[in-house]
Amino acid sequence: MQLPKKLKNQLEEITNLDQANKVIVEEIKKVRPCLMLASIKDKFIPKLDYVNDVNFSKNNNRVNNIVFGNRENSMAEIVAGISLYFDAPTYSFVPICIFSQMLSGIEHAATAGLPVVYGFYQSGSCVNQQKTNIEIYGQIEWLRSLKDINIFKPATALELLACYNIIYDSETTSCLIIPQQEYEFIPSSFDSAKKGAYILTEDEGASRTLVASGNEVHIAMKIKKLLNDEGEKVKVVSAPSLTIFENQNEKYRRSIIDETKEKIFVLTTTNNFSIKLKELESIKYININNFTNNANEITDELVKFIHEEIKKH
Repeated sequence: MQLPKKLKNQLEEITNLDQANKVIVEEIKKVRPCLMLASIKDKFIPKLDYVNDVNFSKNNNRVNNIVFGNRENSMAEIVAGISLYFDAPTYSFVPICIFSQMLSGIEHAATAGLPVVYGFYQSGSCVNQQKTNIEIYGQIEWLRSLKDINIFKPATALELLACYNIIYDSETTSCLIIPQQEYEFIPSSFDSAKKGAYILTEDEGASRTLVASGNEVHIAMKIKKLLNDEGEKVKVVSAPSLTIFENQNEKYRRSIIDETKEKIFVLTTTNNFSIKLKELESIKYININNFTNNANEITDELVKFIHEEIKKH
């Protein structure tokens, strides 16, 4: 992606991915033809020109943005159809709690090999957050079984930028899950994140590896501190895209996650985190939903529960 080099420096200190996404999207609009669509005004698409950008019609079909309103159930199919006609990447942004309504459209876009980006922002506003998390992430894991789709769940602004770089250079359908919460700053690597998974931090002689993506990375970092205080050595692996990581060569994958050297713990909102990781018999899944009604909210109690679960093994 030919975005300004200063963008990485600009994003490095941002700890709110909602804000970071707006910065990145604005740059994408400047450097390539694309179509941005959203269900909520100004949620992800910044600086809308409501005269030139929103009024999409048969006489005005080269606009940059469209605001759909509450029509997410048909939006997935619509953006796929527009992508066929527009002959350029098409981006849509909606709340993740209506993901299931878009599932068939996403599958159709992936099957047709369309460069559509389905962006979902996470929030805790759904009525039954735990039930929603279990259903949604189960469906997302099912999408991983499709050949022509990439799933992205970044934890930091630089990881988000790395995901967009992969998306930018790809003709593959993508699902991008973007947390809305403000998080503590975590030093991350833009270049390493482009490989799908990388070592975020590692103690010398680490005997435990914590693998996580998105929100769960911040939980893993807090658990690492607790384990360090107890004298244990820990490695934390951030996995913004396991579908990308699984396509890396075996040597690289083993350099990041090696079951022969460490106990592997995967922090996830489902029990099906990765096709290739499932091949590792010694892996232990820690399902966040077993300990909280809202996996998006990181509390001391949640971290304590998961820490104790890890200590059992």
